[in-house]
Amino acid sequence: MVILLKTVFLGILQGTTEFLPVSSSGHLLIGQYLMKFPTVDLSLSIVLHVGTLFAIVLYLYPLWSRLLADGRNIIARKLKVVESGWLMVVHAMLGTVPAVLYVLLLKDYVSPLSVMPLVAGICFLVNAAFL
Repeated sequence: MVILLKTVFLGILQGTTEFLPVSSSGHLLIGQYLMKFPTVDLSLSIVLHVGTLFAIVLYLYPLWSRLLADGRNIIARKLKVVESGWLMVVHAMLGTVPAVLYVLLLKDYVSPLSVMPLVAGICFLVNAAFL
């Protein structure tokens, strides 16, 4: 029962911090540490993030369906690219380039640090300074 309550709390923490300019993953790490979880549970973190993704997809379903319709109309040459929402898709794809570069170039060096609460706390302070 205690683990269930801790997990519910982490779900609320994840859902709240995902949409703020802070690290929801870092908050999950600190939350697991403060609640004395035996280890940092990556599978729990993934499940919580998938839950957030599911909520976002449901919330943004009208936008996604409009973008897909615009894509079909562009292919059928009924709509120009500049008139559609596909520029938003292109910008989102360009916005993922830094994450892809991170994974390809730095993941092996940074991954061991990403499960250390002290490192997360230091990163919180650096982020706070920028904000």
